[in-house]
Amino acid sequence: MATVFVSIACYRDPDCTETVKNLYESAANPSLIYAGICEQSEPGHSDEQVRLDGLPHPENVTLLRMHAAEARGPTFARYLCSLMWKGQDYFLQIDAHMRFVRGWDATLIAMLSSLPGKALLSTYPADMKYHADYVSGKKLTSVPVMKGLKKDAREIYRPVAAAMAALPDAPVPGPSVAAGFFFCQARCLLEEVPFDPYLDDLFSGEEVLLSARLFTHGWDVFSPNVPLAFHKYVRPGEPRYWERQKNDEESVKRMKNILKLSAEAPAHLNRHLDRFGLGRERQLDDFWLKAIAS
Repeated sequence: MATVFVSIACYRDPDCTETVKNLYESAANPSLIYAGICEQSEPGHSDEQVRLDGLPHPENVTLLRMHAAEARGPTFARYLCSLMWKGQDYFLQIDAHMRFVRGWDATLIAMLSSLPGKALLSTYPADMKYHADYVSGKKLTSVPVMKGLKKDAREIYRPVAAAMAALPDAPVPGPSVAAGFFFCQARCLLEEVPFDPYLDDLFSGEEVLLSARLFTHGWDVFSPNVPLAFHKYVRPGEPRYWERQKNDEESVKRMKNILKLSAEAPAHLNRHLDRFGLGRERQLDDFWLKAIAS
């Protein structure tokens, strides 16, 4: 049977243990789920440390624990998670504060198998309030669907928040990837579009860069047509990475240079673009036409 590798970047998140527990308890085949967690925590804050004791199948979990002061942003943490992949069939990337529907793994595998070519399933999952409805037995009649891109206050393109839509008959094609939830064939992704280790502190720009790289390598993105996960978007009082006032200027320059949104960056920011840059199966201009028009 197929195995699934789950990548979880966790920055000082007290909910990560419960996320991993729910991930396994909700799976149709929990023994085939493998997780790689990059935990960035503060010493003395035990609530921020992922607890493996009591988790289903702790032997399937690889945990990299590092001091939060050494964190280099979510994009780099996801790169570290990708290094924990050990040949599993499928790759799921999630955030550290989520819950899942029963049988999420079997549903994702079946859904992806129904799609042609190099397909990837991704969305901004529904708000955690819908999880309470799900747990209570209420039938969920809508699902979040990815839209196009828009510029933020720093003139960086980011995906528009997913809109809730009545359950479609099939997965919905979309222009962009949500970094907090996507699923695809593992080897194909990690060999063709490997995670870029040269994007320290990048937050805004992570998703548009990955979306463009996938598109130009010939990938198609679809929003799932049934609810699969729920996300805790509002977390009052919890630490956020960007509150550390890290400097992402060089990573933004690298990102904009790859996407041809600015003049060519200095040579030291163009390292290994043959491996971490755009593909040759589709044109970048076609990506912008699709993403901005959506």
